[in-house]
Amino acid sequence: MSSYITLSEYSQFLEKDGKMLSSGIVDTLRKESMLLDTMQFPTLNTLKAKNQRILSLPTLQNRKLNAAYSHSVGKLEPLEESAYLFGGRVQYDHQLENGDGLISDPAAWQVKMYADSLAYGWNDAIINNNAALNADSLTGLRYRLANDISGQNISAGGADISPDSAGLAAAFNTTFDAIQEGIYACREHMCDIMVMNSTTKLRLESGLRQTGLYATVKDSFGRTITTWGEGGPMIMDIGLKADQSTMIMPNTESATGVVGGGTLSSIFCVKLGQEYLTGWQKSALDTFEWQLGVLKYVEMDWAAGIFITDPRSVSWIRNIQAV
Repeated sequence: MSSYITLSEYSQFLEKDGKMLSSGIVDTLRKESMLLDTMQFPTLNTLKAKNQRILSLPTLQNRKLNAAYSHSVGKLEPLEESAYLFGGRVQYDHQLENGDGLISDPAAWQVKMYADSLAYGWNDAIINNNAALNADSLTGLRYRLANDISGQNISAGGADISPDSAGLAAAFNTTFDAIQEGIYACREHMCDIMVMNSTTKLRLESGLRQTGLYATVKDSFGRTITTWGEGGPMIMDIGLKADQSTMIMPNTESATGVVGGGTLSSIFCVKLGQEYLTGWQKSALDTFEWQLGVLKYVEMDWAAGIFITDPRSVSWIRNIQAV
């Protein structure tokens, strides 16, 4: 398997190869999607990635002196995930380039806006998508945890951590206990990131400040990121969809995480890495530039997906009243 490197490292490689446009688009993806910036993306040179998941371990044996062990093997489950094609085409008139008196290049802005949209679309897909919504994109965590790995779901019991909660201190304690249970449910009892919406993030930050557990780190862009206590997982706002008004993780979930079924919120705990949840790509993001008459075009194309080898790579904490 290819070495596991980040999009930041890919951007540097693209820049060294003189692919400045591709490098710039990758940096935009990283900046607009903290999730993409955190994940690793090995290049596998295929549209189908394969791995194996442990179902059961070999039986432990004891033997008598001068006696042999009998044969015993563990059971493995073959896994396969597809890469999906993310991208699009920008068309603009050549007269928009290099104009005098422009603070910024309108053509460059069109490319950047498409890259922004790609980042927001990826964030939305990795949380919400399933084959019924869009068969041409990856299957998101909401569907996987509701159907394939439902044993990793934890309820916060409807704890009300909203600003007008009547029993806020007790509600924070209940929610913090559920979060700790969600972290403990991940392999090695630790996760790397906690993904949620802005409302839940701000309420958790309030609780962490009140309990003296508020801590921060810097990301690769120098931005301040809240963590779950000192040295704990990063607390990440997954943000808005490409329309820049609709929450990717809205405050309208039911107690079981169904969107539109109530006024509740949830949190995904994610452990990243080769043996856990990882991104992967067929090849680095490509860009193509050409001109037909007065019109110029930029097309971007990225074949990428995710892989969850260990079902304990993720957990889902539901039933939180944040509003």
